[in-house]
Amino acid sequence: MSSVSNPSFEELAKQASLLPQEKLLAIKKNKNFLSIGIPKETTFQEHRVPLSPMAVQLLTQNGHNVKIESTCGDKANFSDIEYSKIGGEIVHDKKQVYECDIILKIAPPTDDEINLMKPNQVLISAIQLIRTKEETIRKLMAKGITAIGYEFLRNDEGVLPIIRSMSEIAGRASVLIAAEYLSNYNSGKGDLFGGIPGIQPTQIV
Repeated sequence: MSSVSNPSFEELAKQASLLPQEKLLAIKKNKNFLSIGIPKETTFQEHRVPLSPMAVQLLTQNGHNVKIESTCGDKANFSDIEYSKIGGEIVHDKKQVYECDIILKIAPPTDDEINLMKPNQVLISAIQLIRTKEETIRKLMAKGITAIGYEFLRNDEGVLPIIRSMSEIAGRASVLIAAEYLSNYNSGKGDLFGGIPGIQPTQIV
């Protein structure tokens, strides 16, 4: 009776080398990314920005490229460092911002800004058709620019969500601004909205 010897470790290793092995493949990245540009607003007393650093972070984490003109958010207390830390690309040349496929603004585009835009871009901003000149609309049409106005965006329920949010913010801020102007610091009467015992509270109409 012949004895069967157990295969050595070397033999097992040789046999394993002949077996199909796993192959490391690079994960394909999603090519459907967006190129978004945020220029600095030039309209008088316009301090708002369309995207906060948190919103930019959400976009960059999903593979999108966001170019932000330097000092764009300074008046809204958002520094360039805050944007760059979370993946935003800070550029100092306004032309680089307008090379993006999508342009995000707050105020309606000026003629100079339209001249910087390239054909077939998407512009998302306020449009204000009542104030916008016909010549401005024709310039947008000549370049094939798709202009989406904040004031026309509706949800499934037919509500204007952006207008509603901005109106709510303006309403809340107006109370704080009025209280500041009533203070002695601004040569006001020193009235308090909340009132104190023995003094008639301020009435808000």
